[in-house]
Amino acid sequence: MIRLTCDPGDNTGLALWGESETFQGWDSIHLKGKEKKLPTPERHLIMMDRFHEYLEKQTFEGIDSFIIEGVSLWGNSSKSQASALRGDSFRLAYLVGGYITKIREIFPSVEIKIVDVRSWKGNLPTPILENEVERFIGERAPNEHISCAVGIQMNEIGIL
Repeated sequence: MIRLTCDPGDNTGLALWGESETFQGWDSIHLKGKEKKLPTPERHLIMMDRFHEYLEKQTFEGIDSFIIEGVSLWGNSSKSQASALRGDSFRLAYLVGGYITKIREIFPSVEIKIVDVRSWKGNLPTPILENEVERFIGERAPNEHISCAVGIQMNEIGIL
């Protein structure tokens, strides 16, 4: 089974997994320079096109399973509340839907799972997650979004 795990956003982290839950590598999709200032629909089209390109360049038969972090609202978090009030949470939800649409276009029979950050990460601080990921894969992930993409699968197999 080939699995792809994803931490979505303007800096999307991806982690690829092979047979027997073996880590195959990571990638990221992000906006560059002036792209970050574009209106949301244009930014999302760029991100979805880059995701599509990533999926097409894979050299294996296909992805069987796709796990993506969904959008969560933390009721007691002022940061989460502010994000929701600005509309950032809704924009992220649109991007999640776009990624799901793209992967289904290329791999029609892919199994899709949306995970809540509370269920896989809870209150685990990012620096601790990054250390756990480094211990698991043998090197430091280049950013926290890739660490989260790896951490999602670590949680799935019960080692986080």
